[in-house]
Amino acid sequence: MIFRCAGKIAQQLWLSEIISEDERELYQYAVFSIMSTIIPLIMVMIIGGILGLMKNGIVMIIPFLVIRKFSGGFHAKREGVCILLSVIVVVGCIMLTACCKANIWLSGGVLGAVLTISVFSPVVSANRDIPKKERCICRKIAVILTVIFAGIYVALKFWDYNQFAVCIAMGIILTAVLQDLAWIQKKCILKNQAIIER
Repeated sequence: MIFRCAGKIAQQLWLSEIISEDERELYQYAVFSIMSTIIPLIMVMIIGGILGLMKNGIVMIIPFLVIRKFSGGFHAKREGVCILLSVIVVVGCIMLTACCKANIWLSGGVLGAVLTISVFSPVVSANRDIPKKERCICRKIAVILTVIFAGIYVALKFWDYNQFAVCIAMGIILTAVLQDLAWIQKKCILKNQAIIER
């Protein structure tokens, strides 16, 4: 739906002679990237507002959106399933930010998330691969961003801003969990393809 909508916007720009035919694909991708960042943010603001935890939701989603751009992660095959799962996960994570404490267990979760993001980034679809050079760049950026957000978590915890420390931690951990699921999904797909090819 988002990609089709981005395509329609790019087509309208082309029909209005604002962009050339050659630029349509580039503009479609640009609009898609912007929309795929704004829509989750709006969704979190709405859900957070309903739950009375809008600040928590916004602080949680920022590391997730920023790191995931470069680390990759799980994607459902159908958009409806993706939206439903996203809402469930966001509601669960926002509610967890209200009841979790910035303790040793959460710090261990952040450390584990930093390690898995560092090892597995970037996870891309089994059907699509990216060049090795681009993969290295994405990994470096994902690791740097994850370490920065982990540092923010530690600083917030140190200065007793525990509510926001938990939110940052939840964003980092959510990114890692979805990336781990994508890695497992990719391995299963590749294994099944190897079995079929035999």
